[in-house]
Amino acid sequence: MDQANSKSNANGNANAGSAAERPTSGWNGPTAIMAILAAAFLFRVFAQLIQSLWPTPALPSFEAWQGSGLPYPVLLASQAAIVAAMGWAIGRRLTGRAVFAPGLHRAVFWLAIVYFVSMAARLLGGLIWLSDVIWFSRPLPAVYHMVLALFLVASVLWDDRLATGPRTGIARWIFRAASYPSAMAIGFTVFAAAAGAGISAATAAVLAVTAGATLVVLHELIHPYRAWWRPSARELVNDLAYLVLVQMLLPRVLGFGVVMAAAALAAEPGQLLLLWPHHWPASAQAVLMLLTAEFMRYWLRRAAHNYRPLWRLHAVHHAPTRLYAINVARFHPLEKSLQYVFDALPFLLLGVSPEVMSAYFVFYAINGFYQHSNCDIRLGPLNYVISGPELHRWHHSMDIGESNRNYGNNLIVWDILFGTFFWPRDREVGRLGLEHHPIHWNRLRDPIDRIKMLAP
Repeated sequence: MDQANSKSNANGNANAGSAAERPTSGWNGPTAIMAILAAAFLFRVFAQLIQSLWPTPALPSFEAWQGSGLPYPVLLASQAAIVAAMGWAIGRRLTGRAVFAPGLHRAVFWLAIVYFVSMAARLLGGLIWLSDVIWFSRPLPAVYHMVLALFLVASVLWDDRLATGPRTGIARWIFRAASYPSAMAIGFTVFAAAAGAGISAATAAVLAVTAGATLVVLHELIHPYRAWWRPSARELVNDLAYLVLVQMLLPRVLGFGVVMAAAALAAEPGQLLLLWPHHWPASAQAVLMLLTAEFMRYWLRRAAHNYRPLWRLHAVHHAPTRLYAINVARFHPLEKSLQYVFDALPFLLLGVSPEVMSAYFVFYAINGFYQHSNCDIRLGPLNYVISGPELHRWHHSMDIGESNRNYGNNLIVWDILFGTFFWPRDREVGRLGLEHHPIHWNRLRDPIDRIKMLAP
């Protein structure tokens, strides 16, 4: 019997391997990514064409799109050829055919990595010290060259066999280790570029977070930590509702109330302003804000796990049985209001500048998307500083002894200091959710039902 089962399993594995080697047709993760990147590049082509024929202030100027000395007709012809090549590659993917010959996959993968890094260096160099050189001073062309590099990476991932190929050995290690710092660096680069172009700090932060969150979602699609953690359509709609209503609209309402009440709360606003080191560099102020806000959020979250009235609110956040970037937004509105009191209100009253607040928000948001993501990444020594996905997954464990650890929202340093740090190296996290908790949330699938039940 055992021999028969072994033989059956062996045959099944062999058949699975054969199936994996066959190309798959239709839409899948890499194909969808290719289509998104192609659409982004097509927008770049049409935007510059519009500015050439019918200039409009709604788009960056024609010169902002021109990153080289090529005559525009030559550039436009090359762009048309690139768009045609992208369409051809997507067409092959949809019909289950490889974009590149098998022997070229590794070479194309590494070419794309070098291409991406060099364009990132071009973008960063122009923002820091080479702004007088035209090739470096135009950030938009560099960004779209990075889009082309990502398209090449996605093109290599044409079926299951090839999707796992580049992830072996050093390439897999580089992807796991470089994803988080790269997304964070790109996010702050976009923030600096937008702010340097005269865009308001708040809008620049939104653009930066959008770029960072997009990279997180792309990583989830290409290299998921667990394939079955991908959300259903219903879960995604619910979590998007939380994102819009609780994370976007509610803070605006709270912020308006703060502006109206700030004068009344601060009898001597000049004294309050003196409590904050406004003369420090903006980066140093942002680090101080991060450490201070993290200290308060650490104790708020720890209290939420040990004080039942707060737990009844915080349980909304622990309801999911799988983690992915968008469900970072799952919070009861009352708990979100408490968080605002701890990590925003004090700094508004202290007169912290919009630039510092925005820089804090960029790190807070991009790290939050990563923290809850289904990305297969390894932060290594950063796990002793950052509260990333490798640590936060344990905080969502169904085992209460594991979930009552790693309270850090962005940083893990306070957990280390106060003895709640938890990072087992010999196993992966098990089941997530609240089945073993006093309130069984897994049966409540609709967010409105959860909010009604949690009402004090």
